[in-house]
Amino acid sequence: PVDYREMNTWFEFMEKHNISWCNWSVADKKETSSTLIPDANPKGGWEESSLTESGKLIRNKMREGAH
Repeated sequence: PVDYREMNTWFEFMEKHNISWCNWSVADKKETSSTLIPDANPKGGWEESSLTESGKLIRNKMREGAH
């Protein structure tokens, strides 16, 4: 499962120290770190239903403008 507590700890640390970040993988593998569900469109244009739990979290962080 996605470890929300640890994720937030890292985002707080990066924001506090003005460190930029990126998501390390945009994959559709069946694993918690994947951004996309298996068989998502490889050409992009993904609906929310194509995102994994992790993908939705990262998308929201990017929209918030987190570093």
